[in-house]
Amino acid sequence: SLQEGYSIGEALDYLDQLVVDNLPQEATVDYKGESLDYRSNQSSILMIFGLAMLIVYLVLAAQFESFVHPLVVMLTVPLGLAGALAGLLLAGETLNIYSQLALIMLIG
Repeated sequence: SLQEGYSIGEALDYLDQLVVDNLPQEATVDYKGESLDYRSNQSSILMIFGLAMLIVYLVLAAQFESFVHPLVVMLTVPLGLAGALAGLLLAGETLNIYSQLALIMLIG
């Protein structure tokens, strides 16, 4: 289990650095359980954000009956994401699965 104040992402980054520093190039790390879930979630989050933005754009294009007006509305998405990430940083929270889902909902 992790000590107080450390996230699973920090622990896995530390483990990866230990592997690079102390083990030969042929060594690999096999993740299991919560670590495997964390690594697999991190690799697919950008694709999910892209798909979420595409779906929102298509819904707005159908609603506004225009391809230009949704672009204007969607220019606010990066500002909203930056504000949400700044809020996480100020609160001292981590970017976990719950905050990632909240960011996807923010796009909507």
